[in-house]
Amino acid sequence: MRNFVLRTVNVDNNPELSGMFGVSAIPRVVVISPQGKILASQTGAMPPDALLSWLPQTKRQTASAQ
Repeated sequence: MRNFVLRTVNVDNNPELSGMFGVSAIPRVVVISPQGKILASQTGAMPPDALLSWLPQTKRQTASAQ
C-alpha cells in the first residue's frame, strides 16, 4: 500500500468531483495517476483481502499498457 494514497470523497458534498470520476454507485475505488488519469476503477464493496490483491494488479496492468 505504500505506493498508493487513499482519499475518501463524500459524493453528497462533492458532486462535481464525483462526476469527474464517474461515480454512479458507492463504494467506488478509483486508481488515478499523479497526472490525474484514471488508471483503473472498481464499483462495489470488496473484502479487504480482495482489495489488497486488486491494487497491485492495477499497477501491473497500467504499467504494461504504457
